[in-house]
Amino acid sequence: MAEQRIRAARIFTGEHWLYNHTVVIEDKRIVALVPNQDNNYDTHTLLPAFIDIQLYGAHDRLLAVYPDATTI
Repeated sequence: MAEQRIRAARIFTGEHWLYNHTVVIEDKRIVALVPNQDNNYDTHTLLPAFIDIQLYGAHDRLLAVYPDATTI
């Protein structure tokens, strides 16, 4: 798969900020965060994201009581 690069003026890693960096992606995975080679600052900001799933259960079963594949 081809390499993908995303430039940003600010990137929050979840712990600290990086300024004027590029995210390098290969096979749908972040493989590097590298400083940009020029001073052409973008205005984009990248932040980590996640999907918050709340699952209570199914088939008249609560997941907290029956934590198994049948409940899901």
